[in-house]
Amino acid sequence: MAWADTSMNITGEVRDEAHLDMLVAAIVADRPTPSWSESEIRSEAEAGQYLRDTLAAGADLVFAENSRHNECFPRIEATCREIGLGYVVTVSVDEEHDTPGHRDIYDPALRNLRRIQGMDDGYVKAADVLELLEAGRVPEAITVIKEAISPAAGLPQGFSVADGLLAEPALRV
Repeated sequence: MAWADTSMNITGEVRDEAHLDMLVAAIVADRPTPSWSESEIRSEAEAGQYLRDTLAAGADLVFAENSRHNECFPRIEATCREIGLGYVVTVSVDEEHDTPGHRDIYDPALRNLRRIQGMDDGYVKAADVLELLEAGRVPEAITVIKEAISPAAGLPQGFSVADGLLAEPALRV
């Protein structure tokens, strides 16, 4: 398994104490760090305090992980989907292992989890779009591209084809 930096940014509103308890349990199970330099959250007291402090400040919940690659927050992600919180998980490029980065974006309003895959934030694999085009699913391919370059998705405007570490080129958005 390749290693790279992974982060998670959670947005939304925790509506009740039961949802807060579910999120605390998920955090303790996944043991993330609240920043790159801090230690793992290991107890319910630590998780609860971090959540309450962050929510009281009106800030997004942010977790970071630099010793595990991908799938660092499975219980937190599942809990967010269950209680209606949005999130973005970003996995950086791992040049040493020729692994592309990706961004998973969960939109609770649409109950939609979308992966933007590629070499770094803001890249989408050309193969994903090409597959839709070759299948004659042009409107779906256009939708994938439009969503990828949407400022609402947190990605920069612009569009180009990039070469780099991977055998497959990626579409830069």
